Amino acid sequence: MNIIPSSFLRKVVLVPFANLNNTTDGVVIYDRLGSTIDSVFYSNQFERKSGYSIERLSIEGSSNDPDNWAVSNSPQKGTPGFINSRVPKNYDLEVTTLLIDPEFPELGQNIKVAAEVKNIGLQSVNNFTLVLIIRRTVIQPRIFNRGIRYKRKSNYLLGRNI
Repeated sequence: MNIIPSSFLRKVVLVPFANLNNTTDGVVIYDRLGSTIDSVFYSNQFERKSGYSIERLSIEGSSNDPDNWAVSNSPQKGTPGFINSRVPKNYDLEVTTLLIDPEFPELGQNIKVAAEVKNIGLQSVNNFTLVLIIRRTVIQPRIFNRGIRYKRKSNYLLGRNI
């Protein structure tokens, strides 16, 4: 999905310039009157991966803050003209740890499952449901699925783990 309106694209003037250096360099964007709209001066403190573009995470955050940039996780190694692949979502939980004890249970043996969930979204989450699917293969070539649900009803703040 292209997020740049076609009417705007007709007004963009692209000036050829040399490739940017991988270790340190800068980009400054000016308006038609010569005033700076935005700029970034990056160094090897910025996260990087060979062949991949870095993407700005938040337009509210500083352009020159290395923590406001991340390596693209797009299969195309960058997202020019599209929404950045690393833009934080308003509501986004991730399972950071999943422990199973015993690690290799025997058929019919009870297991203990522990999961750590982290809020990496921009907003606090008031409640959520964690569903763990257990797949068990038996002698016949059939797979049985069973879901375990965990509901959290209290306020879940940004950056907090449970």
